[in-house]
Amino acid sequence: MSPAPWTATVALRRGRMEMQMVPGLGACVAGLLYCAPDRAPVHLLRPLPEDSQDLFLSGGHVMVPFANRLHGQRLLDGPGTEQARPIACNRPGIGDPVHGVGWMKAWALTGQSSDALTLSCTHGADDHWPWTHTCTLQVRLEDNGVVFRLAVRNQHDAAMPVGMGFHPYLSIDPDSRLFFTAASRWEQDADGLPTHMAAVPPLPADGAAAQRIELNHCFSGWRGPVRLLRPAHGLVLELRADADLPHLQIYRRAGMPWLCAEPMSHATGAWSLPQVHHADAGLRWLAPGAEWETGMELRVVPLVA
Repeated sequence: MSPAPWTATVALRRGRMEMQMVPGLGACVAGLLYCAPDRAPVHLLRPLPEDSQDLFLSGGHVMVPFANRLHGQRLLDGPGTEQARPIACNRPGIGDPVHGVGWMKAWALTGQSSDALTLSCTHGADDHWPWTHTCTLQVRLEDNGVVFRLAVRNQHDAAMPVGMGFHPYLSIDPDSRLFFTAASRWEQDADGLPTHMAAVPPLPADGAAAQRIELNHCFSGWRGPVRLLRPAHGLVLELRADADLPHLQIYRRAGMPWLCAEPMSHATGAWSLPQVHHADAGLRWLAPGAEWETGMELRVVPLVA
């Protein structure tokens, strides 16, 4: 019996890289392996559990047409106004709309080779997002990495607020160390809502112990790359993104063997909280018929002792 369309996996391979994606399950990454000679394959991203149909347990997905959350189930109409559109929640157990609507879709496979694929989806205006738009995701393996290109086109007859980002779950080990540089971090109130930006002290020279990180904060003025050292496997994973993704959400729960480093076009709360709703936080509108493309790449380099 053939797999159901929403669970069918597409496999890619090039050089030392192997990848599995599930187009019908929100275009999620089911697995990303680095296969070095004389070493066991290494999961660079969290593998999707076998037979799981929960994209939020995968190795990563795109965030479009907004990233992170719309606090208060609302979308502000523009800087200087408190007028807002209601936006429906989209995941049980989460009280705010989260990560856009692209992850909710079954994406169509519109192009494929041994080391690349192209996926697309269309969203019709509804209570989850009241603007019709189409999205295209291109994924291309390289000998030591993978490149993601995401585009959104406004198919509505009015300008559409828009944001994009990527949500990779980076696999980590007990000895993994994290490095990145950002200008500031959004501090939070007792309810976890962003309140104000504060300067970020530099990380220690030897990085931060990845498995000690417990955060769910947005960093602004991120200057890539994010570097994740994995000495047990003799490698460094580097994450880079286009300049129009200058915000970085770092998220990890205690006890989890993964860490999220999410490059985003706008700060968390930029579309729903007045204190974050300003141009510097990454607000962007697409005119009818206009398209915007951005991207992220993950690359493995040898760890030099």
